[in-house]
Amino acid sequence: MGWLVVSVLGFGMIVSMRLSIFAFGTWFSPLTHYLVRWLFLVVLFQLNLLDYYPVSTITWIVILGSAFAFTVGAFLPMAIADRTKTKPVGHIRNTLSESIYPGRLRGGILLLFLAGLALFAVFIQNMPGSPNPFEALSMLTEVRSAMKEESIPGFHYFYLMELVVYLCFLHVLLWGKRTPVWIVFVGLSAVFSLVYTTGKVNIAKAIMWCFFAVLYMEVFRLRSTRILKWLGCLAVGGVVIFSLLVTNERSDLRSVGRGENANATMLLAYLYMSIPVGVLDKLLGDPQVRPVYGAYMFSPILKMIRGMGVPVVIPSHIGEFYNTPMPANIATYLDLMYKDFGLIGVSVIPFIIGFVCSYCFAKLRAPNIALFGFSINTILALTVFGSTGAANYVKPSYWFQVFALLLLSKYVLRSRSGVVHAPAYAGAQ
Repeated sequence: MGWLVVSVLGFGMIVSMRLSIFAFGTWFSPLTHYLVRWLFLVVLFQLNLLDYYPVSTITWIVILGSAFAFTVGAFLPMAIADRTKTKPVGHIRNTLSESIYPGRLRGGILLLFLAGLALFAVFIQNMPGSPNPFEALSMLTEVRSAMKEESIPGFHYFYLMELVVYLCFLHVLLWGKRTPVWIVFVGLSAVFSLVYTTGKVNIAKAIMWCFFAVLYMEVFRLRSTRILKWLGCLAVGGVVIFSLLVTNERSDLRSVGRGENANATMLLAYLYMSIPVGVLDKLLGDPQVRPVYGAYMFSPILKMIRGMGVPVVIPSHIGEFYNTPMPANIATYLDLMYKDFGLIGVSVIPFIIGFVCSYCFAKLRAPNIALFGFSINTILALTVFGSTGAANYVKPSYWFQVFALLLLSKYVLRSRSGVVHAPAYAGAQ
């Protein structure tokens, strides 16, 4: 049944491209993005290069059902989109740059960087062994092992530095050569701090965040050659970073490749990108999984309550390992939806996410676009892109970054002739 799912997703992708052109004037939209992403996952799994166990029919039904729910949710804003307003090339770049005080944005970047730097210093000080970050880069295995074994004070600088990388890159996109050299230096320093953690997720998030900033800046004039060029650069950079980190980290999963050569690394990359289907199948068939009725969805709020001293039980978002036959615990973003509300969760929550993503995307055609309005679309794009891996809506880092961007957007919003630009989203002025 797997190839039937591939066919349905492929047909849906073609239809979504036509709908996106009709509704938004561009073939790209959150719906197209979602279907392409899941089509890629299922095709990789069906290639079965690592002899995965066959999955049950219910798993394929859940995947198709959640895709249908996302499609319906995304279609509603598309159906009522104002198709009479065509936007000139460069509409997003021009209106976004006009709505921002560059000096205030640079001040915000510096403040976030200094806060992240302070936490980074705490992180370094609490690392086992030498506090010298350059020495630690030569012993990435020990660094990673220490982080897995305990929560090291200062690790929250990830949240800040991911955001700093994005904002520095956005500054370069908007003002190019007029960007001060120190902004570039700050951005590169933030990248270095993320590399120091050896966290593939954090590094990948920063890279993809910058990629979506480029894509959304040019979303109304996307051409196949342009996006293929961007994807090529992204793939080369991703492979290089992934290979370096995996080679140094000595992950247990490297045994998949049965060697130290390039083929082993490529097989490991294939494993990371394809195994969630098999893990989802094992999760859906696990009789010990019982609904916890929103404990995962509202875990960021519960963590805040616990931080105030109220004793609340918060389940870990880190899933159990299942044999596929390779042991893994990533079961797509449907994992926590199923643990929260069972089959109802995997049917309803994708609908809500699809609606929100498509509604926010439609706002990119508004006359004025604020920093928050643009950035929330890039964050939602990260949600769609990561949907085949994990649910980011339960991660405090994303909520912190959304809140920080909301405050920063208010601070940098430029007024014209004494009148403040209307925000792209309610509550973002």
